[in-house]
Amino acid sequence: MILYDLEQAIGAIEDSLEELDKLLELSMSPEKAIQWKDKTLDTLKLIFGENSGYVKDFQAIEFHAEGLLLIGTFKEEDEYRFAMEDAKSFLIALMDEIESESRNTPGLMDMEQAFAEMRHYLTEYVKDPLMKDKLSFRITRLRQGMLTGDISTVEVKDHIKWISDLDPGLFERLAPLLTWYYLRSGNPTTVS
Repeated sequence: MILYDLEQAIGAIEDSLEELDKLLELSMSPEKAIQWKDKTLDTLKLIFGENSGYVKDFQAIEFHAEGLLLIGTFKEEDEYRFAMEDAKSFLIALMDEIESESRNTPGLMDMEQAFAEMRHYLTEYVKDPLMKDKLSFRITRLRQGMLTGDISTVEVKDHIKWISDLDPGLFERLAPLLTWYYLRSGNPTTVS
């Protein structure tokens, strides 16, 4: 349930996304990331209410770098950047969902939410830092390429094959994205 006018709610979320894009262009500091998250969380509480599922889902996005600094494969900035990318995907999916619900029309497949789910899976279940780094690179490239249309079918197949070999749990989450991608590209093929 939205406590504000739909257009005001969308505007407030878009403002948060604009701030986020500016932060992502800069060198990431943990303090700025946490300040942005807290401000956006307050905005979501005003829009949806303190106990809404949307607020709880946003709160679940982890903004910390636990244990990875010791390994050396990730820098603290990378962990915060990953969290910010998750938050961005979540907010984009949230806007799509509330717009679809308000118009009583089904939205297109929610690609951003699927990528956010994959990032969450990566954070929760992939413990090997090197594996996490490889999977994160491939997921990020798929996301960017699919959203911009700047990815070839051969490259998609390559990333899917690597992801399926590295982690079957992530591969299961890719099936809806592949369906969306191939239907949108007008080039349905089999992925082997």
